[in-house]
Amino acid sequence: MHSLQIFITKKEDRDDVRDKIEEFLLEYQNTHWDWYEFGGRWSNIFDGETTVPLKSAMSKIEEMINDKEKQIVKLKKTCSEILNGTTEEKKFMWGYKLKKLGELMSDDYMSDPIVYNLEDYSAWAVPKNLDDYDVTIVDIHS
Repeated sequence: MHSLQIFITKKEDRDDVRDKIEEFLLEYQNTHWDWYEFGGRWSNIFDGETTVPLKSAMSKIEEMINDKEKQIVKLKKTCSEILNGTTEEKKFMWGYKLKKLGELMSDDYMSDPIVYNLEDYSAWAVPKNLDDYDVTIVDIHS
């Protein structure tokens, strides 16, 4: 499965940014992903650029954050039904749904679509001063 991941970094030389992202991703090789590619199937999101200023990426980031919030609401309902015994969800999916809710509510890195701030190592944390940061698109395959 391919996942869009957007990494937030301070404005630097683009080669340094890629090195920083690759160093971070190596920690999760074979546990969260099989392979990755800068841009990949998502390279058309920012007109063919894989690294752009954070300010110009905010509409896509806000869309991803809204999608995440909708998923959390839906999963909370499902998990509540699981815990109350009122769900029609198949039993073999219970653990997956509970795990997915925990992942979405944490600041931890995951292999799903994510906006990840490499400056403070937290998920979904967008810095206040947009002008000092870039974002880089990575296509993660898990």
